[in-house]
Amino acid sequence: MEYIKRHGTLNMGTRVEQGFALVAMMVNRSVGGKSELSDFLPDRSEPEEVVEGEEASAQDIFLLLRGLARPEGKAA
Repeated sequence: MEYIKRHGTLNMGTRVEQGFALVAMMVNRSVGGKSELSDFLPDRSEPEEVVEGEEASAQDIFLLLRGLARPEGKAA
């Protein structure tokens, strides 16, 4: 347990993400960027609440892929 407290999680996926984020940050800074490590890590915050009745239908997804939006006020 002391190792985990000192070095962080043992999850291999998280470790790989952190490694790639570190490389990306160093490359960014080498060309004059001012990014932070957190800029390249995935957002692990809690997802937003889903409002009931707001699920997308197959037609909504098809329209989205075609670049169109569902007209306002028209329910599926």
